[in-house]
Order: sequence, then structure tokens, then C-alpha cells
Amino acid sequence: NIALAEALNLPLLTHCSTCQGVIGHVDERLKEAKHNNPNYVEEVNNYLQKEHCSPYQGTTTVKHLLWAIVGDYGLDNLAAKVIRPLSGLNCAGFYGCYLLRVQDTLPYDNPFQPESLENVFRTVGANPVYYQGRTQCCGWPLSSYATTQSFQMAGKHILEAMAAGADCLVTPCPLCHLNLDSRQPEVAKVIGRSLGLPVLHFSQLVALAVGVSPDRLGLDRHIVSTKSLLKKLGF
Repeated sequence: NIALAEALNLPLLTHCSTCQGVIGHVDERLKEAKHNNPNYVEEVNNYLQKEHCSPYQGTTTVKHLLWAIVGDYGLDNLAAKVIRPLSGLNCAGFYGCYLLRVQDTLPYDNPFQPESLENVFRTVGANPVYYQGRTQCCGWPLSSYATTQSFQMAGKHILEAMAAGADCLVTPCPLCHLNLDSRQPEVAKVIGRSLGLPVLHFSQLVALAVGVSPDRLGLDRHIVSTKSLLKKLGF
């Protein structure tokens, strides 16, 4: 995938924390290997050749949509595009651990005290909510073999965000979205607590602020209803 992007002379854009962590880490390893272990890169390129793919050259970057908006497009430019400020909406960010701590370098934020999501919230008129679990694991990697523990982790984060006054969780990771939204009814049963906190993908939140309709964003198809969130925004 990296080599395909290089063939187009373009960076590789991701919209998933896990994709960013995995592909970004591979890119870092291969760039390091070009200097320290060129035989390894040659071996990789031999496999690519069998797939009729251009060789890996280490000439591009792997970048999550969040980093592209914050680092490349810029928050000032985003602010100029906001036509429906999300005033009064309390947003709790959930970064996804792969986005923050898998790669060796994170040029756009602090991996332990990030602010990129919260800065985007402010830019689109929303209020950032801080809570302990915002930089931790959602539990998805455990869900296939330790489901109860996975749901306990997810439930802890959701309860913390609710206690801090969040109207919604906002994540840049579809896998976090799955564990926190689509499995939230099951999570509630495991922890024995009522939940019902809406979860948005980061791109949905930005799109709302720049005027995209909730229907077009599929907000009526979430497992946890987004009606309370949309009502607060006047939809």
C-alpha cells in the first residue's frame, strides 16, 4: 500500500488509528532498514515485484486524517469553513492507542498528553471534555478472546466521559467506534449500568460543522442513537 502511494507521488492518508499505527510503523521500520539493513528492503521489494507492484522507496509519508487537518490544512483554514458551529456540544475525544504510541515519532502531537482532537473541537465551536480514558485502549484488540474484559474497558471509558459531562465520544478510529458504539448495548449489560452515549467518527463531527447533513453522514444508522446530540445542535 505504501509503494502504491509512492507510485502516485502522494502521501498515504488513513482515517483509522489502527491503520495509521500499523502502516506508519511499517514505514518507519522500512525507512530505517534502508540505511541499516538494505537486504531486508530488497526482500520486501522482491515480494512486491511478484505482485507486479512498484518497489518500496521510502519517499512518502503515512498520515492520519486528523494529522492532515491539524498539520497540513490548518485549524485556521478549518475555522473559515465552519458554517454551523457546534456551540454547546461537549465532546470527549477518544484517540485510540495505535494512533498515539505505535510509531516512534509523532510530529503532530504529544503521545501522552495530546491536544489535536480537543483543538479541532474548539475550532468547530464545541467544548472539549477531558477524562482519564481518552488516550487509553478501547478494548477492541481483546474482544475476540477476552470479551468480558474488553467490554469492561470500554464501559469504564464511557462512564468516565459521561461523568465528565460529555454529550458524545469522538474518535478517529473505526475500530474504537465499533467497540464503543456498536457494542455499547452489550457493554452496558456486562458492567450492569445504563449508558447510551453517542459516538461519532472524527470526520462526522467536522462534516457537521462545515454543513453536511446528519442524514448524509449516516447518523441515523448508529447503534447508540444520536438524536440527543442532534437535538442539542438544533437539528
